Amino acid sequence: KKPEHKPALWFANTLFVISIIAIIAVALLLESKQVFPGLIALIPCLACVAILYAGTNTKCLSHSVLGLPVFVKIGLISYSLYLWHWGVLALSKWTVGINKWTILFQLIMIFLLAVLSYKYIEIPIRKLDITNASIQTRKIGYMLQDYFLFPHFNVKNNLIFSLPKETL
Repeated sequence: KKPEHKPALWFANTLFVISIIAIIAVALLLESKQVFPGLIALIPCLACVAILYAGTNTKCLSHSVLGLPVFVKIGLISYSLYLWHWGVLALSKWTVGINKWTILFQLIMIFLLAVLSYKYIEIPIRKLDITNASIQTRKIGYMLQDYFLFPHFNVKNNLIFSLPKETL
């Protein structure tokens, strides 16, 4: 077993604070004329790596801050937030625009859609027991999976779906 290296508490806390400042600074100072992603994207990426490293010391400030219930709940819906943000913002850009008058509504919509999809899609799917699913159900699942995950492959090669041989 590899010995674990944990940063000293003072270093972990300092690293955490500097990393949070770096992420916020990039978010606030990035101008629409700048190319993103580009080299500037390294700053928040490396800052996230630094936060993860700082968190290896369980007494670090990151555990207290990121362990707050609000951040834990945001973490639970983070995948849904990721999925919904682009659609809402893209639709907004084509319709009402994205500006200081619309951004609050857009954020509310993103969070509302994320919470609803987490509650009514993610959680039920996680609770599904597919070990006893019929072959036909599995075939439909594989077909939908391929259709949505690999549409370019399916259309270019005139394939509707591909199934593992053991399910045919």
